[in-house]
Amino acid sequence: MRLGFTHLPRGALVFAALMLGGGPSPGWAETLADALALAYQSNPTLQAQRAQLRALDETYTQARSGFGPQASANLAASYTKEPTSSFTGTFFPDVQQGQASVTVSQSVYSGGRLSANLRAARAGIDSGRESLRYAEANTLYAVIQAYVDTVRDFDSLKVRRGAFAVFQHQLDETDARFKGGDATRTDVAQARAQLEAERALVNSAAAQLEASRAEYADVVGQNPGTLIQPAPLPGLPKAVDQAFDLAEQGNPQLLQAIYAEEKSREQIRAARAAYRPSVSVQGTLGLVGGIHPFLGNSYERVISGQLVLTQPLFTSGMNGSLIRQALEQNNSDRVSIEASRRSVVQAVSNAWNGMLTSTANIDAEKAQVDAAQIEASGMQEEYLAGLRSTLDALVAEETLRDAQLSLIAARHDAYLNAAGVLLATGGLQANKLLTNVPLYNASANFDVVKNRGALPWEPVLRALDSTGQPGAGQRPISAPPASVLAPLMAHASSESPIDALATQSRTTPIAGTDANDGATVRLPK
Repeated sequence: MRLGFTHLPRGALVFAALMLGGGPSPGWAETLADALALAYQSNPTLQAQRAQLRALDETYTQARSGFGPQASANLAASYTKEPTSSFTGTFFPDVQQGQASVTVSQSVYSGGRLSANLRAARAGIDSGRESLRYAEANTLYAVIQAYVDTVRDFDSLKVRRGAFAVFQHQLDETDARFKGGDATRTDVAQARAQLEAERALVNSAAAQLEASRAEYADVVGQNPGTLIQPAPLPGLPKAVDQAFDLAEQGNPQLLQAIYAEEKSREQIRAARAAYRPSVSVQGTLGLVGGIHPFLGNSYERVISGQLVLTQPLFTSGMNGSLIRQALEQNNSDRVSIEASRRSVVQAVSNAWNGMLTSTANIDAEKAQVDAAQIEASGMQEEYLAGLRSTLDALVAEETLRDAQLSLIAARHDAYLNAAGVLLATGGLQANKLLTNVPLYNASANFDVVKNRGALPWEPVLRALDSTGQPGAGQRPISAPPASVLAPLMAHASSESPIDALATQSRTTPIAGTDANDGATVRLPK
């Protein structure tokens, strides 16, 4: 019995419908929100970054401690053997002395150095928080990429397998026609070459899917199950000018650079304060007496108090060097702000244009798939009628397969570029993407540790120390308006891609990565 090829186009249509419109419901489906929540709670990179921020919180406590008293206890013992002369001769008695004291020192005024160090520590913590926010955004973006990569590669593997089945039928049909004298050996060779080429592509697609699964497991922490096509991302800007405004206000890399410059500017103040006088109060309570034999009532009590004014006169160039070092570090940080701003402009531009392009491509690819499906169906009908060659039929099927793969890639790219826009504008945040998930509070630990060891008079000393503090000699860098940044965009439409993205949303599962699908390529016989 000859293998009929007449009904294959209808089967290909069914296959395309499954690919582009959905598939059967699985027993367990994994959403993008599930993957994001798991990664947010367990990703080791994020956990390490949070621990680093908690360590950075302690720098504020360390800087603030300079306003509080410092107490120390001292114990000392001495042994001497000195000659002592008398009427009866010279003696060498043993003298064993001991002393114990407690000294308390309180800084009253540091010339503004302590205040500058405290503000520098706070700016450093703010910079660290933006660094954590950037790490979180990158992790969420990596999860989104791994998710849509896995969806794309699973769908691509289905297309490849479907194409392999079509080419297998084509080979069987051509071989049957060859035996009946209606085809040549060249026709059979063409069909077989196409089949073997597709076999290699199926194997490559399976390998790519396994690579995406491994990427997913690395960032999320578990192997992917049956993945659901993700819903549109929230918070996408409606126009490119809005994207620039959001990036200027919320991009974590840019804000991190701004806070780093603020920190180094305060360090200039601290370095210049080294030339100024400092005032402190010291008090000592001690006991001095013999150790052996020990006689408690023979110890003398020593009580002293002093007001110490310290004015540096000559430091062999140390203070001047520290000021120059702080100034150059601040210059570097100021330049880094501009470098970060340019990178943000580029990131917004690339992501926005990529999103618009790939979103527009979706409609074009859909039209191409429809046309290629009609072409493939008609080509097979004409082939069976003897009006088309084997090569014509093979080319039509290959065109259909390429169109289906292009549509899958366009949907993947549109979603990933949308995530890139959110990443560049600072909108890729857990509080906007996750619900019913405990969010990490970066300020909670700081609120706990910042006042540990503080005493009631510290606010008064802070106000006194800030009086007449030295200037930094550098003005704060303000962000330029969006009107300055917008011309840097080479070409970007102001139309919103949100509606186009929304049309891609599907609630039915379209992609899964079962063990059989991902680990082994089972080709039809």
